[in-house]
Amino acid sequence: MIFSYRLIQKHIQTGKRINKPIDDLGETGKLANLNLERLSNYRTKQNLQNSISFLQSQQGKLKVVTKVLTRMGELNTLANSPIANKSTKVIYDREFKELQEEIRDIGTSKWNGISLFSSQASKVLVGNAIDAISKNGTVELPDGGHESGASGSVSHDLLPQSVCSN
Repeated sequence: MIFSYRLIQKHIQTGKRINKPIDDLGETGKLANLNLERLSNYRTKQNLQNSISFLQSQQGKLKVVTKVLTRMGELNTLANSPIANKSTKVIYDREFKELQEEIRDIGTSKWNGISLFSSQASKVLVGNAIDAISKNGTVELPDGGHESGASGSVSHDLLPQSVCSN
C-alpha cells in the first residue's frame, strides 16, 4: 500500500504517467516476450549447429567407409585372380579382415557420446533441430519432421567373412 501511494505521489509530482519503464506493464510484457523469443532463437541456432556437426562427422566417416569398401573390392579381385598364389592370398585375406574391423569400428563410433550410425541418434539430433525450426514457423516438413523408414545402423552380418571366395 505504501508502494502504490508513493507511486501515485510521483505521478502527481512529475505530471507523467510513466516515470520508469517498469511502470508500464504492457511494455514490460512485450520486452519479456522479445527476450524469450531471442533465447528461443539462440537455442534453435545451437541445435542446428550441433546437427550440422553431427552430420559432418557422419559424412567424414562414410567417406572413409567408401574408400575401405573400394579397397576391399580390389583385394577381392586380386585374391581371385588366376595369378595369385597361396601366400599372396593370405596377405590379401589379412588386409581384408583388417578393413572389415575398421568398418566395424566406424559403425560403433560416437559423437559427443551419441552413436553416429543408429536410427535413435538421427532422431535425437536431427529430429530435434527440425522440430525446433517447425515450432518457430520457419520450415514445416510434410512428414512432421519425424524420421521414417529403415534404420541407419550398420549391419555387420552383411560383410563378407573372407576375401577368398573358395
